[in-house]
Amino acid sequence: MENGIRPDPVAMGKIRGPVMRKLFLSACMAAFIALTHNPAQASSGAEDLIKMARSGVDEEVLTAYIDASTETFELSPDDIITLKDLGVPSKVINEALRHGRAGESGSASESEAGEEIESAYDDAGESVLTAAAVAPQPGGLNISFFYEALYPYGNWLDIDGEWCWRPNAMAISPEWAPYCRHGHWVDSDWGWCWVSDYSWGWAPFHYGRWFRHRRHGWCWVPDYEWGPAWVAWRRGNDYCGWAPLPPHTRYVRHQGFYFSGSRAGFDFEFNLTLNDYFFVPTRRFCDPHPWVYRVPPIRQEEVFRRTAFVRNSYGFERDHIFNRGVPAEEISRASNRPIRPITIVHEDLKPGQEIHRGNAREDRLIIYKPEISPEAPRSPAAIRSFLEKREVRVPYRKNETEKNLIRRQTDAAQQTLQRERIKAENARQEKYHLEQAAHYEANSTKQAEFRAEARIQTMRAREAQDHVGNIKRWNLSTEKKAPVMPRSRIVPQPSPESRQQVQTRVRDQIQRETQVERQHERASDEMVRKSPAAQTRNHAGNPKGNDRRSFRRK
Repeated sequence: MENGIRPDPVAMGKIRGPVMRKLFLSACMAAFIALTHNPAQASSGAEDLIKMARSGVDEEVLTAYIDASTETFELSPDDIITLKDLGVPSKVINEALRHGRAGESGSASESEAGEEIESAYDDAGESVLTAAAVAPQPGGLNISFFYEALYPYGNWLDIDGEWCWRPNAMAISPEWAPYCRHGHWVDSDWGWCWVSDYSWGWAPFHYGRWFRHRRHGWCWVPDYEWGPAWVAWRRGNDYCGWAPLPPHTRYVRHQGFYFSGSRAGFDFEFNLTLNDYFFVPTRRFCDPHPWVYRVPPIRQEEVFRRTAFVRNSYGFERDHIFNRGVPAEEISRASNRPIRPITIVHEDLKPGQEIHRGNAREDRLIIYKPEISPEAPRSPAAIRSFLEKREVRVPYRKNETEKNLIRRQTDAAQQTLQRERIKAENARQEKYHLEQAAHYEANSTKQAEFRAEARIQTMRAREAQDHVGNIKRWNLSTEKKAPVMPRSRIVPQPSPESRQQVQTRVRDQIQRETQVERQHERASDEMVRKSPAAQTRNHAGNPKGNDRRSFRRK
């Protein structure tokens, strides 16, 4: 015992009886809950986490809330998919899974945990927190179909008289961008095609146009024509990049692009700036996670100048649009591996079946791409009003428990806000010391190292400041409306996997994605260190060659 105090055996004997009775009653209550528990419903900890994610809270606040929580987060596969579709990074989901395992009692077996994970596969019911779009009746689809299908995953905003969709992922992660995270490129009979990992990725990455709003970040304007990926391209000097085409850009068959009603020349760059592009080394373009090697913003201008705009990147071949982009032969030479084009196949869904993300196989990509007409008979406001009548109100808690939950979430936000402010200030101070050390350093190699580290600290300060802005904009709602979308009427096939296999597969996938996100951070730092702009010429400086520590002592 602590402080050298030993328990009194007589006193322990007096309390052993009541303790055993309480343990017996607790076991009975646990058995009752287990028998009456609806497996399709998320656990209380999972519900709270999903509600916070739906409210658009910053990812750092989610992490702080998980760390401070006393509850376990028993995430089912459906819960994990919902969190990923809302834009929650895998490292946050992995933290919730680890937190849940840490909170489990030592007597809990792995098979019991596997039962919880498998529940979403065994039950045909659906949690009110999961809302997947389903295929409607064939024919007669229009723009209003997007308004309803994307409703659970973001917000529809009226921007300058035009309805635009802002994904929830944009609110959670300040660095989120379309055609960047959670997806990859494949060469196809339609040219370069973006295969998204999001459940809703079938729509905004193949129809419509994206733009960056000064306040709301990346937003999507719907359109009716399907394409493999609506992006512009740049290439050169071992780098390639792409940028989402802006609104009011339309491709006319056998004519080319029109921009704001006027025909665009073959060298027109659509008024895109360096901040609209995402660059990767050419040899990494076809990686399963190309965003890991995305050029950090601090090197964006340098790489932009080293690349050239790809002209005539779109064409009309075999009765459909063809997105040439960067030549596949160039990608193959740079990556030292063959690039084999695959065939895009339309997924013919029956009415009521769930719409899934594109499924890339060895020789084909199966993706849902229905024909859409340009009309929009119902606005997002009308659809929202319609869906709200079917929504289930899910209160956080009752009485004091609800107040305590809101207080914990608010405290997590305030603590994270303060921590990110301190992180940004420390990074700025570190940058100043590194720049001063480089100024007084005589050795050119060390001087270049100091300047590279200073650029990394600049990047760290900017990231922390972005989180500060995100947290300030967040407003916690006291209750969450969960839309009840039409569900699939197709009887699900039993899963061939055992419960233990499902549990292992889901958790291993999240751990792999967490490692990928950490790899991205390391790769960004390495790109900054190897930047030519970080190298400086050898010049006369401090003859003593003071390093950073000796400079700080001065």
